[in-house]
Amino acid sequence: MSTTARAPHPVTVGVDSSRSRTETGVRHGIALARMLDVPLSLVHASALPFEGVAFTPYEVTAAREEATDVLARAATLARYLAPDVPVQVHPVLGSVALALETVSKDSSMVIVVRRDASIADRLLSGSTSSRIATRAACPVMVVPCDTDAPAAGPVVVAIDADSPSHGALTFAFARARHTHADLVVLHATARGGTEQGRRAVGETVAGWREDYPEVEVTTQTVESSASDACASAAQGARLLVLGRHRTTGHRMPWTRSVAKAVLAHTACPVVTVPHDAVDLAYHPRPRAMQAPVGPVY
Repeated sequence: MSTTARAPHPVTVGVDSSRSRTETGVRHGIALARMLDVPLSLVHASALPFEGVAFTPYEVTAAREEATDVLARAATLARYLAPDVPVQVHPVLGSVALALETVSKDSSMVIVVRRDASIADRLLSGSTSSRIATRAACPVMVVPCDTDAPAAGPVVVAIDADSPSHGALTFAFARARHTHADLVVLHATARGGTEQGRRAVGETVAGWREDYPEVEVTTQTVESSASDACASAAQGARLLVLGRHRTTGHRMPWTRSVAKAVLAHTACPVVTVPHDAVDLAYHPRPRAMQAPVGPVY
């Protein structure tokens, strides 16, 4: 009796008509797809002109033509930069956030490039980014456009001692090991709770220290709001990792508020990870070295 192996879930990148955002997303997507040895999936969503109003035939045609052009440019770029990475394209008619939330169920990771222009632009794009980052079924990386995180910086993972953190810690330790980076485990506490917080973090991290002895780990417990602590620790970091619940009905309130605050201002990529996710994204498979075309994770 033979069994059919499950096809590897791709790294999914949301692309749009902006060449700079598309290039940023494609480069980050290639880096992760190569590391995980999975395909790269490019998704373009054509949003409805007004919520609750149906497309006219002309608008449907125009949306399809735009999607074809955007995806063709993105796929051409991806195949040029990384001919070894299989590329898939998926045009979607509808909301960007809903489209990416849907495909996250069959993705190893979803990558969204955050606009970094005017304050109004940040607010508009932030609502999309934060929705995907807090509701997707898989880990989500939100990347600032035209901003390069330090290649030599640490991986920072923020945990709440009172909430599950398995997914975020596993993800962060695996990334730190893969990139030979130091790892900072951050915990924000109320005034007077530093000592108790240190003990809680030490107990939480102990198992991971044993499983990843090659990772240099520093724990930081600070008396601060979670948002301020994350924003401060992310300066100079190559990656900031936050944990969250997978289901929309049980979101960690602190993670949702922190994500919204941090996503709008942090210069490094931010990854939100479902605490109960068990995915190949945590355990990169060996792959022959390739010429780098994007960030090192």
